[in-house]
Amino acid sequence: MRRGHRQSGFSLLELMVATVIGLVASLAVFQTVSVSEERRRSTASGSEGLQDGVFGLASLERAVMNAGYNLMVISDTAYTSPVRLVTPGVGYILSGTNPPRPEFNVGCSFTVAGNTYRAAGVVATDGGGALASDTLILFSGSSSLVPLPAVAETGALAMGSNTVRLRSTYGFTVGDWVLVYEQNGAVNAGTTRPSACTLAQVQALPNAPAISPADITLSVPTAAMYVEPVVINLGRTPALEEYRVDANARLQVRNLITGAPAQVVADNVLSLQVQLGIDVGNDDVIDEWINPPAAAATWLNPPNPLPANQITALPVAAAPRGLHQIKAVRLGLLMRSPQFERPDSSGNCTTTPAGPYETLPAVAGVAASGLAAIPSSGAYTLAGDQRCFRYNTVSAVVGVRNAIMSEM
Repeated sequence: MRRGHRQSGFSLLELMVATVIGLVASLAVFQTVSVSEERRRSTASGSEGLQDGVFGLASLERAVMNAGYNLMVISDTAYTSPVRLVTPGVGYILSGTNPPRPEFNVGCSFTVAGNTYRAAGVVATDGGGALASDTLILFSGSSSLVPLPAVAETGALAMGSNTVRLRSTYGFTVGDWVLVYEQNGAVNAGTTRPSACTLAQVQALPNAPAISPADITLSVPTAAMYVEPVVINLGRTPALEEYRVDANARLQVRNLITGAPAQVVADNVLSLQVQLGIDVGNDDVIDEWINPPAAAATWLNPPNPLPANQITALPVAAAPRGLHQIKAVRLGLLMRSPQFERPDSSGNCTTTPAGPYETLPAVAGVAASGLAAIPSSGAYTLAGDQRCFRYNTVSAVVGVRNAIMSEM
């Protein structure tokens, strides 16, 4: 008689226990992977926002350093420019010498595409408090052949003229942009500048040799009457660029001359903040830092002739500021990570504290070394969904190279 063989295996209960243990382990692994992935995305997102800020800041720095190129003129040919004489162990004194100092900011107004702008390397306006972004307009030429203005051969140039006779058209080509400006010292005395200079393109050149007096034909008639006109050659591709942050947190630049659509410089930018280093004493030393005014018209034109250099330790309190006094720009970008972080169990965003914060914080000056104090760009706070993002700020101080060089 055969006996039955007992079969070995797992009982139903054992299988159920094993299944539960496996599910718990899988859930733990999934949770760990989920948290790890979320942190990885958060870290990558923060890094992406910072990289956007570094790239955007580098683009701004390059544009500021080039601001004012080709915009040098001499508005008073009789003006004598002081220079520094350095004595070892004593310091430097100022002495008058020729030739006259070129002037970096023309200051007159011109019209392009129906809008009016100032002929100056740097014009900044304040966007307001909190996170409101400032606006920065930078103007520069692109001509490497004509670094100084060309002088008109004849006398006064009537308003509405389409032709200007120059002593030489060397370096001028059809398609170049030019700025026609009044250089007469009597007309430009003080801060009363011509209300209009003329921005136009060269439409035609004569067949005469470039060294001979010859006419250039402008694309638009002159906007004013000029007693002693000069023509500034801005080259084929001048840049009148407006930098601002749009409603979609993008730093954009728009060429106001061509009228082309704005180009995105950097994403994830909440605010652009600008501060300006002002040389009050006209001695190439920054005496104060200011936040820009609310309107471009607030900036005064440069006086004519420019005042002689003087050593000043303190700025004149509450005095108006001129375009020629801007010698440096402090830039700050408030960057936001693109990753929306998960709210807490109560549904509140707590990734970033409410603040207050500053995009450009205040910096104390050093009286002994003559360093000017820098004010804050203003405090802002975060609320609601804004706190579900991570934030960084990037900043830099950039010397306006062409302004400094023109004063040497």
